[in-house]
Amino acid sequence: MGTNEGSYEILENGAGKFKIDIQNAPVANANVESITMEDLTIDVREMTTGADWDYRVYGPGDAHYGSITVRSRVGANSTELYQWWLDCSRGQNVRKQISVICLKRDGSESRRFNCFGCFPTRWDAADFSPSSNIACETIVANMGYVELA
Repeated sequence: MGTNEGSYEILENGAGKFKIDIQNAPVANANVESITMEDLTIDVREMTTGADWDYRVYGPGDAHYGSITVRSRVGANSTELYQWWLDCSRGQNVRKQISVICLKRDGSESRRFNCFGCFPTRWDAADFSPSSNIACETIVANMGYVELA
């Protein structure tokens, strides 16, 4: 483990390094293997009027929060992520909050990312990894917005 210049602890993915809280999905929360969040991108828009022909002024545009990918172990009762995706694919507007909690070495909370207005765009059925003898499902959800708590 190391630290960066801002004194934040650099965490590795693995057992005990993070937790996740997907709204109304306790089984999936307990079985998460990995999480990937896309970077925030902000559009740039031109703010120059038509009379300003010798220079251009640019300002910030819309924010795009990207998506979050959650890979979870499959068990006997692990239908929550599939059911969420299935409901949304049938036209229901089921948006959930997903919180990603980074942990310190002692297990206390270091940082929390609250992702609001998440809805699934892709679900991949269980794939089996022979090296780890674990079957995992993957869900990709778009995020409405993110707050760092």
